[in-house]
Amino acid sequence: MGVPVIATKCGGPEIFINDKNGLLIEVDDKNELIEAMRYMYNNVDDRKSIATEIKEKFSSEAVAKKIIMEYRRIL
Repeated sequence: MGVPVIATKCGGPEIFINDKNGLLIEVDDKNELIEAMRYMYNNVDDRKSIATEIKEKFSSEAVAKKIIMEYRRIL
């Protein structure tokens, strides 16, 4: 948990991946993947802020809280 995501735009990840928690790249574009990996490697501050965002948004506590809120909304 807390690792920046590099995902492809393949019908799903773009729903929950944004510039605050990772990078989206085109499918089968190895050059874009290389650039995304280089970016994450070379930009320590961005990498750390992305890791923090992921921990806050996708921790088990945060996810459980969202699920409980949805159940309460439905019921």
